[in-house]
Amino acid sequence: MEFKTTIEVRYSETDAMGIVYHANYLPWFEIARTHLLQEIGFPYAQMETQGYLSPVLSVNVEYGLPCRYGDTAVVYTTVAKTTPVRTEYSYRVFLEGEDPETARPRVTGSSTHCLVDAQDFKPLSLKRTMPELLDAYKRIIADNEAASKGADD
Repeated sequence: MEFKTTIEVRYSETDAMGIVYHANYLPWFEIARTHLLQEIGFPYAQMETQGYLSPVLSVNVEYGLPCRYGDTAVVYTTVAKTTPVRTEYSYRVFLEGEDPETARPRVTGSSTHCLVDAQDFKPLSLKRTMPELLDAYKRIIADNEAASKGADD
């Protein structure tokens, strides 16, 4: 199960070559990740009001074809892995109208996050703190695995 987030490429996101500057994909990933959380019923703003934050532990980005000013990008986001203390999201960026099943991604990436207490930044276990969110992540992963097996048949 992937979640789609549409991004209009703004002029301010491009560099002298007229393509999206490499670091500007990271905010797109963040927008897409918070959109995924919203879609599964766990808005990030609500998590913050409950006293939780989800900082980035690591990020990986691989660049393919460029996006340019005026393009409409679509970020496909899913949960790649989860444990009670870490969650890895994966991202694939295409232009609107490109088939994600056959087209080469413009950009791919991943980010790993944990859950911490907003007051002291001590890591928290999703299993103890937000078991429903951990279950939602596991369902997404299971759906992805089932879809992948179905594609292999």
